[in-house]
Amino acid sequence: MSTDLPFTSRRSPVLCLRGCVASSQPLASAVGLDVLKHGGNAADAAVAIAAALAVTEPCSTGLGGDAFCLFYNGNTGEIRGINGRLRLHCCIYSYSSNVK
Repeated sequence: MSTDLPFTSRRSPVLCLRGCVASSQPLASAVGLDVLKHGGNAADAAVAIAAALAVTEPCSTGLGGDAFCLFYNGNTGEIRGINGRLRLHCCIYSYSSNVK
């Protein structure tokens, strides 16, 4: 495979023709890849990886963690984003300050 990239990088280029997954934990990545192999889409694989990371790296993910995702719909060309970075304690404070 040619490495004629228009920029410099210390990482090897990766070419995926039928889908790929990536995470910080090889077992979680294997779960996501298995989901794709069995007909799941990228969102299915991402949810499966997140669930596996909650087990394999419990101190790095889970309740109170960040969540940001971009989805591209190949049929419509639409891009949608999900931003789940709201901290829970501010919601509890806002709710409890309105209760009389």
